[in-house]
Amino acid sequence: MTAQSAQAWYAYAILPDNPAVPFADGVLAGAPVEPMRIGTLTVLVSLVPRALFDSANPASRAADPDWAAARIAAHHAVNVAAADAGPSLPLAFGALFSSLDLLRQWLAPRTLALHAALARVAGRAEWSVSMQEDVAVHAAWLDAHTPAIRSLLQAAAIAGEGTAFLIGRRLAKARAAARAVYLQTAARSVAQQLAQAGLAVMSEPPRSGMPRWTVLAPDSAALPDVVGTLTAELAVAGLSLHLTGPWPPYAFARAALEADDD
Repeated sequence: MTAQSAQAWYAYAILPDNPAVPFADGVLAGAPVEPMRIGTLTVLVSLVPRALFDSANPASRAADPDWAAARIAAHHAVNVAAADAGPSLPLAFGALFSSLDLLRQWLAPRTLALHAALARVAGRAEWSVSMQEDVAVHAAWLDAHTPAIRSLLQAAAIAGEGTAFLIGRRLAKARAAARAVYLQTAARSVAQQLAQAGLAVMSEPPRSGMPRWTVLAPDSAALPDVVGTLTAELAVAGLSLHLTGPWPPYAFARAALEADDD
């Protein structure tokens, strides 16, 4: 935002031209969602008081967690409705444009890429798949199936106190290395099998060291069954997959915009 205007256009999502838009209020009560046609695309927008979202303005509510949580929930509700109505690319919470001209300038060089992304998400929903670990079970499985760890355990069992201490340090490193290798191998296998099931797969930064993915699945895809089969394969080593969704395609929309910016 560059102009110091009293109002700004809050953008929710990018849709194809002439979409069905079953919306009323948007991120604020009394700020209806409007389908704004720009070129060959439509952007869902609301005209809002700019000061409420501007952290530098004394009237800003952005630092109020309860207010922000309610606005985020309203933003998400609009994007859920948009995704239910047809292909859409949801924008992150808080996308503000001081004028429609600035919105047009931002959209114009991205039009082709956004049409391609809309075609990709049509008839599909976004899901999150994360790997989880039963630490004790996985550690025991690695101890039993990693030759280097088994050798160290055998040596520790007959070693004297001083030697056992040194072996213990080597054992900790060997266990950490074996866990890292196994998680990497398991993650690669999961991604490959998800892709082989006809799903678009995007790796996400791990949380707590555990792999996770965002998956774009056809509405008719039996994704829970696919994830259930993979979990059964991983269970023997103390690993599982956790599935959440469906969501509007936030991650794939973000990736499309980032790729276009690059």
